[in-house]
Amino acid sequence: MRQPHPPVRAALIALGMTLVLACAPNTDLTVAPPPQPTQSAVVIPPPREDGRLPPGVQPTRYRLALDIDPGSDGFTGEVGITIDLDAATSAIVLHAAELSITRAEVVVGDSVLTAETSRRRASGATTNEEELVVVTSAELPAGSVELRLSFAGTLSEALVGMYRVEDGGEDYVFTQLEPSDARRVFPCFDDPIFKVPFDVSVTAPADDRVFANTPELSAEPDGERITHTFATTKPLPTYLVALAMGPLDVLEGPQTPVPLRLITARGKSQSGKLALATAAAQLPLLGNWFGHPYPYAKLDLVAVPNFGPGAMENAGLVTFREELLLVDGGSAMSRRDMVMTMAHELSHQWFGNLVTMKWWDDLWLNEGFASYLETVIADEQEPETRAELDLLSLSGWVMDLDALQSSRRVRQPVSNTYQAWQAFDGITYVKGASVIRMLHDWLGDEPFRHGIRNYVERHAFGNASAADVFASLSATSGHDVAKVASTFLDQPGVPLV
Repeated sequence: MRQPHPPVRAALIALGMTLVLACAPNTDLTVAPPPQPTQSAVVIPPPREDGRLPPGVQPTRYRLALDIDPGSDGFTGEVGITIDLDAATSAIVLHAAELSITRAEVVVGDSVLTAETSRRRASGATTNEEELVVVTSAELPAGSVELRLSFAGTLSEALVGMYRVEDGGEDYVFTQLEPSDARRVFPCFDDPIFKVPFDVSVTAPADDRVFANTPELSAEPDGERITHTFATTKPLPTYLVALAMGPLDVLEGPQTPVPLRLITARGKSQSGKLALATAAAQLPLLGNWFGHPYPYAKLDLVAVPNFGPGAMENAGLVTFREELLLVDGGSAMSRRDMVMTMAHELSHQWFGNLVTMKWWDDLWLNEGFASYLETVIADEQEPETRAELDLLSLSGWVMDLDALQSSRRVRQPVSNTYQAWQAFDGITYVKGASVIRMLHDWLGDEPFRHGIRNYVERHAFGNASAADVFASLSATSGHDVAKVASTFLDQPGVPLV
C-alpha cells in the first residue's frame, strides 16, 4: 500500500464441569463405573496477548459467495472455510466485525454439526468485539473440517472494508482490506500468516460489472441479477482479497506478459492510457529484477473515485486513487507520481504478495522494500525521472522525524489492530527504504539481487520474515546482515558514527 507522498500514516473463563462421585466404603460392594459424558467440557482458547489468533487451527481454503447491490445499504454472504485442526476441539476462534451471523455449522465427513457463535474482544482491544467464537454441538476430531457461516453486513461509510462510492450519480462498490478489514466483509482468519486459495463468486445487478483478483469464469443470469464466478486464486492473505463493481468502464491493454486492463468509473477510461503503458513497461523490468515472472493470471488497474491510501497492491486487482492513475493530459509532476506509484504497487506483487510477511511487525519490509524499488524501477524505465533523488531527500526528512523523543523503532512489536494501523508511517516507509538501500550499497548489486531472488524463490506463495531475508543476503554476500541491520531497525534514531 502506498501512502500519499510523503508517507504518513482478560482472559475468557473456560467453561468447566465437575462430575462428583460417591463411593461406599464397604469393600464387599461392587461399584459400577461412572456414566461417560457425551461431550467433553468445552475449552475456549483465551485471547492472545500478542493479538494473534489461537494456534492449532489452520485454514486451507475459502469458498466465498457474496450478494451485493451498490444501490442498497446491506449485503449478504456465505463462506465455507476448510480448516485443519491439530487436535480435537469444540471451539474455533476467527475474526468477524460488524457482521450478523445468521447460520453456523461444521461439516465433518458426511456429518453436519450445528454450532453457536459469540463475540469477544481481542487482547488489547478497547471497543470492537472482532473475534468470533464458534462452539459446535459435538467435539470435532483432529484433521480436516469445513466451517460454514452465513452472514449479513452493511456497506461501510468509511473508506475501509467494503464501501460504496457515488460518482456521477451512479453507485459503485470497492474494497480496502489492509491491514485488518477483511473481517468486515466476511468471517475469516484475518492474520497475514494464513495464506490460502480463495474461490469467490459475487451476485450483483445485471447492469453492473464485477471484478476480483482472478479472471471471471462464468456469469450466470438469474432474473435481474447475475452471479459472477471467478477462478481460484493463488494463496493469498485475507488483506489482499479485492472486489470492484458498478457501471465500470474497461480499457483493454497489452495481453503479454499477462492480460492488462484499466478499470474506471463510467466515462473516464480514456484518461488512463499512460497508466496502462507504464504498467506494461514495468512488468518485464520487475520480472527481470526478481528473476521470477509476474505471479498472477491478470493485472487490472482500478481507478477509485474515493480512496483512502494512495494505492493498494491487491493481487491482480490493484486499486489507486483516481487522480494518481488518470493522468493523461496532466502535468509532468502528476505523470512522474503515477510512474513511481505504479512501480511501488507492482513491486508488491512479488515482495508482499508472492512472499508475505508472517505478522505486522515486519510491515516495514513490505513497504520499505517497495518504497526503495519504486525508485529503482522508475529510473530504469525513465531515467529522467530521477526518482532516487526523492528517497535521498526524504531520508533527511525521516532522520529529523527519527530524532524526535516520540520516535519509534522500525521493527516495532504489534499486538492489536490499532498498532498495525499505526505502523503505516514515515518510519516504516522511508526509514525502511533507506535501510534497504544502504544494505544494497554495502553488499553490492549482484550479491543483493542474488540474495533477494533466492529468498523469493524459496518462499514463493508462502510467508517469511525479515530473518529469512537477512539469512539469504548473508548467504550470497558472506556478511552478517542481520547484525548490521538490527542496529538500524531495533532502536529509534540513527546510530552515531
